[in-house]
Amino acid sequence: MKGECCLRTCLASISCRTGSRLPGRPFPTSRSWKETRKQLAFPDQWFDLVLVFTLFSSILDRGMAGRVAQNICRVLTRRGVVIWHDMRYPNFWNPAVRSMTKPRIRELFPSFECELESIYLLPPIAKHLGRLTDQIYPILAALPVLRSHYFGLLWPPNGTLSRHSDVSRRCVGEY
Repeated sequence: MKGECCLRTCLASISCRTGSRLPGRPFPTSRSWKETRKQLAFPDQWFDLVLVFTLFSSILDRGMAGRVAQNICRVLTRRGVVIWHDMRYPNFWNPAVRSMTKPRIRELFPSFECELESIYLLPPIAKHLGRLTDQIYPILAALPVLRSHYFGLLWPPNGTLSRHSDVSRRCVGEY
């Protein structure tokens, strides 16, 4: 993606400013947006939850990725969290995406704490399991190096989850 392209992000407000609840729903009113400008049109510290699903792997321009991350940091409350889901390895068959390693995530969110787990068996391996999928998939998926994506939480320093720092891990190190 070129730096002039749109910011593609999905934001959902768990703590809706209206405070109204929809009957039968566990969360207050939530909405999602697709922004097409360089700065999100929301005030600072407006969202408690930001969903980032295969977003940064689709932004090839590092400057644009940095601006998207800065906007996320700006609109996220101090108690807020980012739910992260993205590729951790390159896709050699798709040059329009890049891997999001822990160092790259740390570069985008340098002050944030995180807890990320690797998930999903690498698709090039999984697609060849055939009839043996039920038996072999769990064995191979148990090896972290064979998992293709990261899933987890990122949050600002001194945020809600920081009090659990004995459980949380920085975005460095292990698979």
